[in-house]
Amino acid sequence: VEALNNGGSIEAISTLEVREQIGRFKYVKEADVDREFDKIMKQLHQQMQETIVMEEM
Repeated sequence: VEALNNGGSIEAISTLEVREQIGRFKYVKEADVDREFDKIMKQLHQQMQETIVMEEM
């Protein structure tokens, strides 16, 4: 929602590369969940910021 409020389009957000990793998250071993979650969240934040910047251009 924050990305949409800051100028990101739903089309750009729905095509983020991180979506595939989110979908595969259910297959992560329990011992690796925290590490993978943090990794995905960092990538999600970065890609959302890039989407907002691209939309502003």
